[in-house]
Amino acid sequence: IPLVPFGGPDRRKSNDRDSKLMVTNLPFTVSEHNLSIFRQLGSCTISLLRKELTQTATAIITYDSPECVNQAKEVLNFSIIEGREILVSPFDKAFIMQNKTNLFIKNIASTCTNKKLYDMFRVFGEIFSSRLPTTFKGKPKGYGFVQFKEQRSAEALSLIHISEPTRPLYISYAVFCLKKKK
Repeated sequence: IPLVPFGGPDRRKSNDRDSKLMVTNLPFTVSEHNLSIFRQLGSCTISLLRKELTQTATAIITYDSPECVNQAKEVLNFSIIEGREILVSPFDKAFIMQNKTNLFIKNIASTCTNKKLYDMFRVFGEIFSSRLPTTFKGKPKGYGFVQFKEQRSAEALSLIHISEPTRPLYISYAVFCLKKKK
């Protein structure tokens, strides 16, 4: 499925990682109007990818200025769009696929939110991204992912178990496999 740019062609170089954000957990019906909140922080282009199977969408926001990326992450992460808590993180495909900074957490309570997961783990180091997969009805599936900016934070956490007030959390490295194109 191709990315559809809103607001004209992408004015940035495709490898300019410092100026790109990935916005996930967007509702399938998201529109350019819903995403205009990102334009309030600076000039940008928006590319949208809709996933029919999961009825969600992902956006890649490319700002003209790298300073806008940090501001957008701080201000707009965990915002609500059409009833869904959006996740805003830097877009760096190579870093995202690193297994040594990305943790898988299971046995998460059904009352947990993306914000609670982020807050629970940020005391261990700077977080690149965090995600709590949910069902079509918006209920957590009982597991999540936290990716740290530094490997040492992930290494320390992969060796311990954390307890929520009512249950232990199990932590391991997340392993991602890429499918080969036929």
